[in-house]
Amino acid sequence: MNTTKPLGLISLGVLVAVTAGIAVIGIYDSTPIETGEVANPAPIIEAVGEGRYTLDAEFPEVLFELIYADSNLQQSVKYVAGAKGIVFRSDELLPGDTTFTWGVERSFSTAYNVVSVVHSGQANLLYVIGRGRGYADIVERWVVSPLLGSPIASRWLSSYPVGNPLAPAPLISGFAGGQWIEPGARSGSVLLDRTEIYRGSSLGAIGPAVADPDGRFVMALFTLHSPTLERGLYRLDVGDNLAVPVSVLDSSQYPAINDVDAVYLWESAGSVRNIILEAPFASIPQMGVLYDLDNDGLFSLSEFSVYTFPQWLSGGLNEDVAWVSKFLEFY
Repeated sequence: MNTTKPLGLISLGVLVAVTAGIAVIGIYDSTPIETGEVANPAPIIEAVGEGRYTLDAEFPEVLFELIYADSNLQQSVKYVAGAKGIVFRSDELLPGDTTFTWGVERSFSTAYNVVSVVHSGQANLLYVIGRGRGYADIVERWVVSPLLGSPIASRWLSSYPVGNPLAPAPLISGFAGGQWIEPGARSGSVLLDRTEIYRGSSLGAIGPAVADPDGRFVMALFTLHSPTLERGLYRLDVGDNLAVPVSVLDSSQYPAINDVDAVYLWESAGSVRNIILEAPFASIPQMGVLYDLDNDGLFSLSEFSVYTFPQWLSGGLNEDVAWVSKFLEFY
């Protein structure tokens, strides 16, 4: 096992389907759904953009999570962990304004209790993790289409499965339909495209998770059905069929995985993807890093590093400037 290694990552590739005019991504069966839309001038807030253990459902609290932000657009969700439904919020910086002054909320129902929401690094696309009957974990991919005239920010979803190297995909910015329309004059139906990518209970319970920016998989930390409740990192591939969890890292390979409480997917120099495992409660607090050197979605154990917290700090890896992208854009 390596103890030091230069970090590296890549740019994003996921997306959002829009009406005519600017890019489209992914192929889904789109169904208009009833939503509650409320114009609200109050801008959105604080949020987290990584996989982290959430609050116990017995102590419900409204959670806010930022899923995308740039100079003109902020998108976020709010939900109660352990309850059904999600509110999707879009905030815009209108021409001539210096602060985000226009916000619209849309309410979406779920048939399961929401556990967490995973951002994809771009607007309008997210993954929802829930718990259904029989304690089955459910992972859905959601694409929320913007109204005509509203801003968009997306990257193309890859049509290639895991195992194929990918080049970085550029961010596409613009407006749904090709031009900006005053928020009050926008028309059309809000579409929600849902694709269930995983459902199961035999392996264990899903904890922190991150999404591949190219749309190929979700990487999730499971608490396994075992006497010692060991944890393991598994890949859930997005495809035509429900994913079969693929083991990426377990406690026999990395004992501190049982102390991991957060998972990140970041990009740094060299266009190499990094899965970062934060283990603050290990006997030696540390960060474990898995590398995907050619962005084929495969994280080899031959490319694995462990940094103690002092090493992480002394190397400047806690600073934003050390990373090309954390796949949650801020400007």
